[in-house]
Parts: sequence; C-alpha cells; structure tokens
Amino acid sequence: MLSDNDEPKYDATDEQDWYYSDMSQIINTAVQVLIFGIGLFLHIKIIHESFIEKNKTWMVQITHSVAKSIYLGFLFPFQALTHFAPNLSSYTGNWICYVGSFIIFYGYQDLIAHSLWIAIEKYILIIHTFKAKAFGEARIEKIFLWINIMFPLFSSVIAVASENYGARGELRSCFGISEENFQFSNSSSSKRSRFFYCDVSSFSEDSSMILKLVQLSCVFRAFVNLIIGLNIPEAFFYFKIFKFMKR
Repeated sequence: MLSDNDEPKYDATDEQDWYYSDMSQIINTAVQVLIFGIGLFLHIKIIHESFIEKNKTWMVQITHSVAKSIYLGFLFPFQALTHFAPNLSSYTGNWICYVGSFIIFYGYQDLIAHSLWIAIEKYILIIHTFKAKAFGEARIEKIFLWINIMFPLFSSVIAVASENYGARGELRSCFGISEENFQFSNSSSSKRSRFFYCDVSSFSEDSSMILKLVQLSCVFRAFVNLIIGLNIPEAFFYFKIFKFMKR
C-alpha cells in the first residue's frame, strides 16, 4: 500500500503544459472550426430572413452577423497560426499583427455591445412609439446601424493605438512579446491590472502626458467594456420595456 507520502500529488504545471501543448491546440482548433461552421450556417439564415422580413432592428442584426462571422472566421485560424508560429511578425512583418489586432478588437467590441443597441432601439420603438414614428423609424434604424458600426471601430482604434495586447495571448505571440518582457505578471492581482491597464513600456521614451493619455484611454475602454459586458444598461432598458408592456 502507498503511504501518505507516496500518494501522487497534483501538479498545476502539468495542466498548464497540456493547455499550451500542440495536441491541445489541434483539438481546440478542430472543435472551434466545427462550432464556427454551425454558427456560420445560422448567421447566413439570420441575414437571409432579415433581408426578407425587414423587421425592427434588421439592419443591426445583419451587420452583427457579418461582423461576428468575420471575427470568428479570422480568430480561430489566427490563434492556431500564432501558436505554431510564435513571433509571426518576424516572418511577415508587423502588418499582419496590426490587422489581426484590429479585426479581433472590432469583433470583440461588436460582440459585447450588440445586444445593448438592440435593447435601446427596442426601448425607443416600443415605449416612445409615437415620437419614434414622428421622427421616422427608418431614420432610427439607420442611426443605430451607424452606432453599431462606429462604436467598435472607435474602441478598436484606441486599443490598437494604445497597444492593448495584454489580455490577448495570440496578439502577444504574433508580436513576439514574451511574458518575461511584459509589464504584468501572471498573479491574480496582476491579471486584474492587465484588464484595466496597458503595458506602456513601449511608450517609455515619450512624455509623461502621452503615457497618462494612453493609460487613461485603456482604463476608460476597460471600464466601458466591464459595464456593457455585465449587461447592466441592457437589463435596465428591458426592465423598462417589460414594465411598460404589463400596463
């Protein structure tokens, strides 16, 4: 019999080694491709039905389906590519990493904010029906279409300009940024710091005002993403809609 001292002990490094292993990445990519295929089929159906029915929020639904399909269609192979070819920029140049950064940030921002724009538009069209009709429902639809396009665009430009790559392993790999060179460590407190703050080490030669502006933009973007991601504003608008409909 094994004594207490002879019992096998759990080693967290074994789990981490498996998580970052080639086999794990191959299995993960295969599952992602399968899920993406199913999702792409559903988004094509959504786009087709939205064009036919043209119900409320149909423009926002179409742009979201297109953006999400491009985002996930790029993200999955990009993650696999940067895993098997770390420091990809050394082979292709930084352009592919910047393009990848923009697509990934744009897709993420569209993903978390889409349902909020839908909730606000429904709130306006349902609760303020007469004002909406007087203003023009088609005009409201176009306004929210541009909001749905411009919000992730604006946020993505900020993220790329501030080099906010800390939370994206595939982007750090693409640019060849190692954990040792990164400003934040892997501790839980540092991971929270990584979410709110950017690694401004590459801006160290610039003035303190530029450093503060970059860090302020990162904190602001993270705070907005946190509020939207928790669905707090969305819950408020749906609460008002349901309360109005019960009258």
